[in-house]
Amino acid sequence: MPYSLSQRGLTYLRSVKQKTMTKIILKEKHNKSGYDCILDDKLAPLITSTHASKISHGSDLENLVHEYSQVVQFEKSVNKSGKPLTTTSYPDFVKQFDKLALTTPTAVCKLKFKNVKGIRNTDADFVYVDFINKIIYVCEMKSGADFDTKKAKGETAQLNETKRFLESKHPDFAVKPKIVLWYVNSVDDANFKCKEGKKYLITGREFATMIACPYDEVNSILRKDKQDNTRMFLEYIADQFGPNLKIIMEKHEKQKFKAVI
Repeated sequence: MPYSLSQRGLTYLRSVKQKTMTKIILKEKHNKSGYDCILDDKLAPLITSTHASKISHGSDLENLVHEYSQVVQFEKSVNKSGKPLTTTSYPDFVKQFDKLALTTPTAVCKLKFKNVKGIRNTDADFVYVDFINKIIYVCEMKSGADFDTKKAKGETAQLNETKRFLESKHPDFAVKPKIVLWYVNSVDDANFKCKEGKKYLITGREFATMIACPYDEVNSILRKDKQDNTRMFLEYIADQFGPNLKIIMEKHEKQKFKAVI
């Protein structure tokens, strides 16, 4: 079993990190689950843990794609104690820009704007610079493909703001926003309710080709973790409910039947 059970089966032991992505981590703090109001108290914490893992999946995906990209990376910034961060600050981006233009045809980074005059604090998941063709691609990575009007317009507006800022600071370069839908085979499969933003959509495979990232290899890692999570999820349910699971299901079916009649 990949986990050990404490009072309510909530201690999940992460396996040795070996090219893994997002794992469902059962934590003690998930004892107090918001799902208690609609689910059995043994099951609710598992759903909370799953939801938390789904939220972290976006950042995990970005980091994995950055790791596997063969494009030269801008150096990451460091904090006050000298520890490397996961992003490149805009001032550090500027410092490295001209040097990289002389030594490499392309470069990429996760770009952070914080306390930079002319733009609100924000991160750009991927800024890919094509020095040969003088193009800066500002890219947001998305693991989903369903965006309501508010979300779609918000993503588009933020990209447009970043685009205008970079155009003002790097007038010799064209700036092109992209919204990367990693898992879709075609952007036509996406539900993106903003006409302007639809022009920015690009599939994960197209983006991977752009930044020299092995799309199929990355997805093989994602599939492995998906299988591990599914197995852990089912093992947890089997451990918590065991042989009573069939009885519980039959009881719920009877209650549902009574409700209908």
